[in-house]
Amino acid sequence: MIGIVFGGIILIGLLVWVPAIRWFLAISVVIGLVMARIIHWWNEHRPVETEPKGEIRLHLLDDEDRK
Repeated sequence: MIGIVFGGIILIGLLVWVPAIRWFLAISVVIGLVMARIIHWWNEHRPVETEPKGEIRLHLLDDEDRK
């Protein structure tokens, strides 16, 4: 918890005293939000299909099956 508080204090200090970091952070946040929305939309339209538990094959022993 102390690390999060300390990191937040450093981030706020940098945002106040270094203008270039403001632009970098603003652009990064926008890109992150756009990417999160794209991934969310993709997963809504193409959900991940899971295999039934009995049909899951890990392929760990494939070499032994070939002998």
